[in-house]
Parts: sequence; C-alpha cells; structure tokens
Amino acid sequence: MDLALVPVSAPPPPGADSVSYIVDTHSKAVIPSDTYQKVTKLGPHRYLVTVRRPNYRHLPHARLGAVSSKGKWAEFLRATSSLQIHNPLLRTLAHKAVAGHRDAAKAAMALTWFTYRYIVHKGYSLPAATALDVARLKRGDCTEHAFLLAALGRAAGLPSRVASGLIFTPTFSGHRNVFVYHMWTEFLIGGTWIPFDGTRPEPGVAPTHILIATDSLSAMFPMAASTALLQALGKIQITVRTKP
Repeated sequence: MDLALVPVSAPPPPGADSVSYIVDTHSKAVIPSDTYQKVTKLGPHRYLVTVRRPNYRHLPHARLGAVSSKGKWAEFLRATSSLQIHNPLLRTLAHKAVAGHRDAAKAAMALTWFTYRYIVHKGYSLPAATALDVARLKRGDCTEHAFLLAALGRAAGLPSRVASGLIFTPTFSGHRNVFVYHMWTEFLIGGTWIPFDGTRPEPGVAPTHILIATDSLSAMFPMAASTALLQALGKIQITVRTKP
C-alpha cells in the first residue's frame, strides 16, 4: 500500500460537490468517464478529471427488484464465485438490511449502512475473501466491504458491480495528503449506476474518489478492475486543480 501512494501538494477542498484533477499516467490504464466522472484527454498521458458528488437526496425513483434477471443487466444480478448470493446467510442478511424498503435508492442506502456496521473488524487481515467469507468473519478492508455490499444488493434484487480507484486521505501510514487504492460498490438505480461506499458511516461517495475501472465479478478469477488499477499504480501523478 505504501508503494501505491499518490501524494498531492494540496488536498481537495473539503465538502466540495465537485473537484477537478489533472491526472498524468504512463500506464495503459484508461481513466473512464461515467455519470459522475467527466474525463477530458489533454495529451497522450494527461487527463482532466472532474468528479461530481451524486445528490443522494434526489436519486432516481425505481422499485427494488424491477430489473429483470434475464435482460441486459442480468450479468449484474447473477451469483458468482465471489458473490454467493443464493447462500442462506447472505440472503438472510440482505433481507434484514433492506428492512422492508421497496424503493431501490432507499434500499441501497440501507444496505450500505448495514455493511458499514456489520463488518466490525476493519483492516487488512483477510486476503482474497469472498462475500460469504466476509459475512461469516465480519472483517475486512475496502475490498471486503465492496464485495459484501455488492452481494447483499444482488440478493435483494439490486444490480451491482464493484469499482476500483483512488481515494484521497489526509493521513495514511505516516504520510500526509495522499491518494490510496480503494474499492467501493455501484448499484444500478433507474438505469444509472450510483456509487456507494460501505467503508464510510455516510453511504455516499464524495468527489475524493477517482474511478479507474468497474467489474461485475463474473469471471472465474475476478478483480479485473483491480488489475487495471494496479497497472496504473506507481505510474500516476495527481494535481488538484484550483480555480483562478
């Protein structure tokens, strides 16, 4: 993790709803645009990345379970080797977490808050864990939070995928003002992928998250998103863009 740190000379403005970054990378990783991240290529290895905070008070209205498991989003509702959504423990936890919500956005918020509280042992002591491992052991880092949250969402009928990228933190392992590797979860709500972070007491994702890749975890050996990110680590520089 220390080798993967990306220092910045100045932190993003606290509480901002939108932050722009100049990102220089000499890897093959392509920084993607999505609903909340706009990317403009400035040169062969330079990007302007503007990240916007979703308005969690006004998310799209959609009924939980409305997305068909046989349609174009089927990949994001299936059980996988990492997301064992038909396991009785995971189904029980999903039912408990949703707590009767039928609105997809409210269910996503409830699932995220449940995941944050459920994983009581937070740290890096659980390598290569599946969602079921996390459910049984109640421990893990950002990867385990993302896996468990994605599995609980699918078990509740909410399409999910994991997102890998970088997150700003004022301090990490004795270093100040750095971006570090991070993983979170995205739910499909009303046709839009909305990011949620099970490692935070507040479920929302701030513009301190820079997305590198997403993954449905459908492969036999998942973590394609992490592979893309790891290829970029050590080859990336970030500058917080300040307005004149």
